[in-house]
Amino acid sequence: MTATMCRGQYMTILRGVYVLRGFGGRNTRCAQVKGVPEPLPVYEVLGPGALRTRLQLAAHRGLARFVGRETEMAHLNQTLEATRAGRGLDAMHHLGAALGLLDRLPDTPARASRELMLLLSLGPALMDVRGYGAPEVGATYTRARQLCEQLGETSQLFAALLGLRIHNVSRAQYAVGRELGERMLHMAQQAQNADWLLEAHGALGACMFPQGELGAAAAHLKQALALYDPERHQAHVFAHGVDPGIRALNFLALILWLQGYPDQARERSMDALALAQKLAYGPTLAFTLAYAAELHQLRREAPLVRERAEAAIAVSIEHGLPYWLAWGTIFSGWARVQPGNLQDGIAQLREGLRAEQSAGGAEQRSYFLATLADCLWRAGDVEGGLRTLEEATAIVNKTGEHFFDAELHRLKGVMLLASVSEAERVIASSDEAQACFLRAIAVARAQGARALQLRAATNLARLWQRAGRLGEARQVLSEVFDTFTEGLDTGDLRDARALLDALPSSSARTIDDVRG
Repeated sequence: MTATMCRGQYMTILRGVYVLRGFGGRNTRCAQVKGVPEPLPVYEVLGPGALRTRLQLAAHRGLARFVGRETEMAHLNQTLEATRAGRGLDAMHHLGAALGLLDRLPDTPARASRELMLLLSLGPALMDVRGYGAPEVGATYTRARQLCEQLGETSQLFAALLGLRIHNVSRAQYAVGRELGERMLHMAQQAQNADWLLEAHGALGACMFPQGELGAAAAHLKQALALYDPERHQAHVFAHGVDPGIRALNFLALILWLQGYPDQARERSMDALALAQKLAYGPTLAFTLAYAAELHQLRREAPLVRERAEAAIAVSIEHGLPYWLAWGTIFSGWARVQPGNLQDGIAQLREGLRAEQSAGGAEQRSYFLATLADCLWRAGDVEGGLRTLEEATAIVNKTGEHFFDAELHRLKGVMLLASVSEAERVIASSDEAQACFLRAIAVARAQGARALQLRAATNLARLWQRAGRLGEARQVLSEVFDTFTEGLDTGDLRDARALLDALPSSSARTIDDVRG
């Protein structure tokens, strides 16, 4: 039987498909080949090998990254186009198809590396389509983190931690999100990586804000903005789902309002909106419009709330963004309550709260419930308002979401007064309602939330005014009002100014004297 021989240059192609042996045994013999001046190694083909498919061959030869390359690259290119256009559903479909190709490959480091790449691309698309807090988002980034640790991929691990941080914060799991943010900051500092520092500072600021640590949150967000270059960091939105500079501006705007800088807050919000409009990326624009609506709600500017909310709804519908659609619906409902369309507005607000929960969201839930409670009280449903405040307080105790604590105490005081008759109010004013307002002032002062301190002081001053304690009323209100240097045309400051004008100027005990 004549042996089948092949030249050494074909050995790489044939190995695996056939069993080969060097001609002459272990010591491969070189042979003269016609047309080639120098002798070449020659191999003998002994029979069929164990590898029968192109996929098996590529993995065996260490070429797994190229298996199915054409199809996979087509999916990835379509994903990139869909992502840039803000079409998360299309991106998710193409990435799912690309991940499906991996099922045919053996479990090798090359396969794991490709799965990791696809998962980190899938995460932002899932956030858009399913919502940041959706279980699929958590599962995707958890698997990505496991693969990073398995492969020792430090650079990709940072991206996986960032995705998990966004997921956990959107579910109001702030302690977990903060732990992830601190790990990111440690990694960034060790690597001396400016891009990582930008993301880590922004991540920590976004965690500390809902926890009520306003000063620390603002410091981190300002550090993030100092590192931010809109042109250079624009690509982060496609890799991580969020533009880090726009995120920092949106959160900083809310913090500045709470700290008593309503005009600076509005400027930061306008900066964020200008950047988002220039970026023209649907999810980021919806995010920014929703946060702008929140700021205007805090500033009590119903027409602007409605404008921003309806724009957020339109962008969310166009791009299929359930999370921001829910936020837009909440704020649109609030804006509709103001002109007198109470029940329709409240129904829409409730619809938005249910939609946010369906999208896996629980972030800022105490604030949203406080907003609903206030609307219920204005509609005459005081008991419903108090029950809603109890629900909000339970969430605070469960999640550690403290940034709106002072307002929860203040609103409870307002509703307690509304729940009694005019004849009973003098008695009530010295009991629970006064305690609620004093508690709200203390909490707001400790957090540096002057805007909420002003609201509570205004309510307490009105209460004392009715009780004839005019000097004390003026003192408690002027103590905080006189610290404001901007935003004097906003609703809260106008109300405070009008009340001060109605109160006589006289010596009075301080609020600390009252507490003591």
